[in-house]
Amino acid sequence: AKHPFFFLPLRVRLRFGASQLPDIRLGGQLAFPLVSRDRHPPKAFWDRFKASSVASKGDPVVELLRSLRLFLLDPAEYLAYTEGSPEAKRLTTWCRDVARLNGQRLEVIQKYGKLVRHPELFDPV
Repeated sequence: AKHPFFFLPLRVRLRFGASQLPDIRLGGQLAFPLVSRDRHPPKAFWDRFKASSVASKGDPVVELLRSLRLFLLDPAEYLAYTEGSPEAKRLTTWCRDVARLNGQRLEVIQKYGKLVRHPELFDPV
């Protein structure tokens, strides 16, 4: 994986409702490439997941979590971007920017986390 912060624990909320696809929300302080500001995976994730889940015979929730993990670890590979394509280059830049942003966030959390009365508020997850 290209992103060093993806190995931290991650809170994922799945909410099942009337629609066929669940609502996914990524929790925590970390940022992710292609994830919207409201912390939901993009349409491209769902398009790829729906296409792959048609052929899958496994548990749909397990497949969804596996797909989400692969998407977060390496979005270019999950979305099948060819290396060197404009999309892959753009995504590589976003991943680099997100890694820098997460590094800055974690530095602040570590710096001020020791001073707070409620340390759970500074949990990067």
